[in-house]
Amino acid sequence: MTLPSRMFNGVEYFRRPQIYHTKKDANEAAKWWKDEGYKVRIIRSSHKNGKIIAWYQWLMRIENMRILIACEFSGIVRDAFAKRGHDAWSCDLLDTERPGQHIKGNVLDILDDGWDMMVAHPPCQHLCVSGARWWAEKQADGRQQAAIEFFIALMEADIPKIAAENPPGILTKAYRPPDQYIQPYWFGDEAQKKTGLWLKNLPKLVPTNIVDRGKIWVQKNGRKRGAAWTMCLPPSPDRWKIRSRTFEGIAEAMAEQWGGKIDSE
Repeated sequence: MTLPSRMFNGVEYFRRPQIYHTKKDANEAAKWWKDEGYKVRIIRSSHKNGKIIAWYQWLMRIENMRILIACEFSGIVRDAFAKRGHDAWSCDLLDTERPGQHIKGNVLDILDDGWDMMVAHPPCQHLCVSGARWWAEKQADGRQQAAIEFFIALMEADIPKIAAENPPGILTKAYRPPDQYIQPYWFGDEAQKKTGLWLKNLPKLVPTNIVDRGKIWVQKNGRKRGAAWTMCLPPSPDRWKIRSRTFEGIAEAMAEQWGGKIDSE
């Protein structure tokens, strides 16, 4: 029997034939399916007059995926997916900062290696609006165009599911606007760092733990800025590394909402 299917945020779910007369009953039954490794959506069916007549379960099987975390040396996002049972690998020109599956080299060389999903963190220094004062110079010498082409190459890779992140910048005009913007304080980290997510066959991230926005950076003229987390970091050789690491709360949300929990046998 072929089950009816439906797309939710670019992901295909299948409807079980079982009918539930209350949402409570449907949710109770859904617990078993979640334990068996499925994501479950409870959707109501109504008459034309709006009266609810049934509740259905729409299921998506969470499979063990081979996941590439592109341009990551920290291992933060990689480990979030790995601990949920996925075959997750990070790739960067640098060594990984903590033990884990890591490929040192150019990520463009491994895009065709049979990945099910890629979460990419392409460099932003030639793209972000905070460096707009140097755009003319970078456009003239080709650095910005090379960064744009690298980003697009990642997004157009032959990988079923893709997410790429970058702060606000030239990509909105040179490529397309992001599917959503997120903030660390939506996911339990008291900091502000507006980040765009470009998505392919993945749902938008849903906030998991909204907390205080953290410190506010105040300029000499008294103007308040939200980027306190980055602006208040003291100068150091590793400042760029600290700024580039993904917040743990965001990494956990990516792994849970895009990867779920599977059996790791």
